[in-house]
Amino acid sequence: MSRRYRFDAFLSYSRSDVAMAVKLKQALETRGLRVWMDRDEIRPGNQFVADIESALEICKSYLLLVSPNAVRSQWVAEEYQRASRSRSRKIGRCS
Repeated sequence: MSRRYRFDAFLSYSRSDVAMAVKLKQALETRGLRVWMDRDEIRPGNQFVADIESALEICKSYLLLVSPNAVRSQWVAEEYQRASRSRSRKIGRCS
């Protein structure tokens, strides 16, 4: 039985690259993909780490926007590690 996902992709990026990440999300959405992005889905007062964990479970794939900022980001590294633990998830890179 195939798993039903709410989003096609989880978008991981450095906060310093938010403008580029928004453009990427919009480009993917114009092609009919549903993209999870923290700034759109996590509400003030929510538990950030718990929301990231939940989001990784409801996304079909994980996209990593690679940049010098992302390489230095502890949060991007954490998201990547959590996503890579799932054997069934496809991991893609956007650079």
